Amino acid sequence: MNLVYFLSELSGKKNSKKFVTLSHEPPHLPSRQPPGRLRPGHGSFFLVGGDGTLNYYANHYRHIPLPVTFFPGGTGNDVHWMIYGKKTIKEQIELALTQPARPFDLGRCNELYFANQVGIGFEGKVAKALTNKKKKPGQTSFKLTVLRKIFSYRSSFYTITLPGKTITGRKLLVDICNGQRAGGGFHVAPQAIPDDGLLDMVIAEAMSPLKRFKLLPVIEKGAHLGLKEIRHETVTEVTVESDKLIEFHLDGEYHAAEKLQINIVAGGLRIKF
Repeated sequence: MNLVYFLSELSGKKNSKKFVTLSHEPPHLPSRQPPGRLRPGHGSFFLVGGDGTLNYYANHYRHIPLPVTFFPGGTGNDVHWMIYGKKTIKEQIELALTQPARPFDLGRCNELYFANQVGIGFEGKVAKALTNKKKKPGQTSFKLTVLRKIFSYRSSFYTITLPGKTITGRKLLVDICNGQRAGGGFHVAPQAIPDDGLLDMVIAEAMSPLKRFKLLPVIEKGAHLGLKEIRHETVTEVTVESDKLIEFHLDGEYHAAEKLQINIVAGGLRIKF
């Protein structure tokens, strides 16, 4: 089968999670062999999926010494947008075959890795509501859930510890970002760079439901960093604690913990982009 056609078909199937290996010699692997047992001879690792697929790869197979090429197949595809923009499948394959891999940072939250974002507080509550639900492409599912939660959500008290400083108070959200965009198009951290060895921390203060509602389109455009309710800075490590269980997401996947210890893993992946 033509490789461009094959990957285009996979990319068109939303919520797919596919692993494809590209080799210059037969892999000699059983058809159901897991990616974690690849043998020498494979040249590239093709992932087809969304942010959750890259998150799964980072947490299970990042030890594989292969460069990655990432094709869109999820609902939001925020990491793919950040890496490849509007490149076609054919253009991405050309990159995979001709260009060297570049380092791509990961973040680590407790014992888990993330490629795009840790979303704490309001975003964690939204992720919980979306868990095990069939998601619509783009922003639709995320926006509908946000609108359902935005008027009833109660902001939690957080203690955020950075080297040399501590931030406390009730916060609407605390986002620790490697990427610029989340939720299928919300530019939460528009200045983030995924290979600079830094994470962008964006904090929104607790505010009334009406102010939250007005803030949504501003965040979507990435025009919020100068607002007085928003705090933005770059970090390499941060600890987050709360007066209650912390609900959060890693690249859209819901989690909960009593304490979060987050740090950058510079060059944690090698991606062809």
